[in-house]
Amino acid sequence: MTLTKLNFSYYYMNNISSKIQENVSIVCDADAKYRTIDGSCNNLNNPGFGKANTLFERFVDGNGNKIFDYADGKDNIPNSVIHIDFCFPLEIPGNDKVLAPGCLKFVRATPRMDADGAHRYGHSQLTNKQRFVDEGCNTVTVNYLKDTFESPRLVQQNNGANIPFLARHLACTASNKIDNFITDGMHNFLLRLPEAPESDIVARNIQRGRDQGVSGYNTWRELCGLQPIKSFNKFGSEPNDVNLFIGAMLEKAAGFNVGPTFQCLLGIQYQRIKCGDRF
Repeated sequence: MTLTKLNFSYYYMNNISSKIQENVSIVCDADAKYRTIDGSCNNLNNPGFGKANTLFERFVDGNGNKIFDYADGKDNIPNSVIHIDFCFPLEIPGNDKVLAPGCLKFVRATPRMDADGAHRYGHSQLTNKQRFVDEGCNTVTVNYLKDTFESPRLVQQNNGANIPFLARHLACTASNKIDNFITDGMHNFLLRLPEAPESDIVARNIQRGRDQGVSGYNTWRELCGLQPIKSFNKFGSEPNDVNLFIGAMLEKAAGFNVGPTFQCLLGIQYQRIKCGDRF
């Protein structure tokens, strides 16, 4: 590495000083719209640009007790008063009655197809009963799933004495097989509080996918390099209208818990989580 000798000669330093004074002398025109009290502008070479954001930097939050905490103004100008850079513009009509035109904040994340598609396979593993199990894996009490939704009573009863019994239930009881059959408590009595009306986890999974814009079953098969399904003899007349959750749950694969489509999507997702940007 070579060190460069610094030049502190009188001529060199005087030349720098003159250049600085030359730039500082450039101020806004007296009639400029955004001229500040000190005569400065946002862009010295283009004074007409002004310092339009200075006003917003001087906003003080409406909290009288903390007013002096903001003596230096705000470092970050609220997005509501400036144009947001580095965002995805939303194509929202100017006359929309619900949503205002704006920007979708750019967030590096994994695709939503995981949460609203592939990971829903676990719903078919739930059992209809939540048992209290002793240390010998013997059933002490049987609690039905449909009677315990949104209710913490199993945990709160007896000052939490039931927690070990529930934990042993998870360790001693086998889950249901991953297939297209959903237990009655999830399919017909979801969120029963404790009376009717009930909901249906399958219907909710389908609606979640539609809400989030998850593509159809055949689209994901093509993405994974699989042949799209062209006909269903006993299922439906239009395979391209089949939702991802329904189609993939019907797949069978010897030696695997999920079929080839879910294998592909879960594999892609976990690979991106492991090797991708942690943010």
